[in-house]
Amino acid sequence: MKLPHLLLSGVAAAALALPVAVAAQTAPAAPPAGAQAGAHHGHRPMRMFRNLNLSTAQQQQIKTLFQQFRAAHPRGSMPDKASRRALHQQIMAVLTPQQRAQLKAERQKMRAERRARMNGAMPNASPTPSI
Repeated sequence: MKLPHLLLSGVAAAALALPVAVAAQTAPAAPPAGAQAGAHHGHRPMRMFRNLNLSTAQQQQIKTLFQQFRAAHPRGSMPDKASRRALHQQIMAVLTPQQRAQLKAERQKMRAERRARMNGAMPNASPTPSI
């Protein structure tokens, strides 16, 4: 009587394990065309600096800082607040005082817009006329 029960359990275990084994053997999807290997979000980190009129040297320095940070902190690693703070300080050291002030103003504006969206209000939206 125990043999059919064990046999049924073994078949069920094999059926459950098969999809996992197949998924583990499939190759990961190729990155989109133009994406750098190891770049999690492409140029996304640089978007926050797009309105600062960075020089070519500043752009390269900041890109290098991001690349070094990503190499030291791969996706899935434990968050490290001290390292993030150090990255932030290094980036701020690359910027001029005017660029730092402009970045701070843009961040405050983005935060205010995000809060408005979360509260259901749209910034710069005209009031709906009542009928």
